[in-house]
Amino acid sequence: MNKKAVTLVEILISSVLLTLIILGASSLMLSGRRNILHWRRRITAGEIGKYFLAPLQLQVRQDQWGNNWLSNVGVYSTSVSIGGFNYTGNYNITTVSTGSSTIPKVRLRIQWYE
Repeated sequence: MNKKAVTLVEILISSVLLTLIILGASSLMLSGRRNILHWRRRITAGEIGKYFLAPLQLQVRQDQWGNNWLSNVGVYSTSVSIGGFNYTGNYNITTVSTGSSTIPKVRLRIQWYE
């Protein structure tokens, strides 16, 4: 007799293999989604950095020098909330000597928590 049938062992092995393939694919998709969200937040932080630096352009006039917050050395911070995430911008203002004069150096660091 020549009967062709699928045995229980073959069904179990194929279901285990299918489960492993589905778990691997779903893990890959979740990792990709997490990576995309991380890079989206980094891009948002870059745009916010430009937003935080834009007011500094108004503060560099020589006739107002010494009367604005850029002339004070120190650390200042500001924050904004976008999409449920708080982005904090920390300004670190120092001075750099260039021969006979000193100019301010501003370093901006954007922080957020995922």
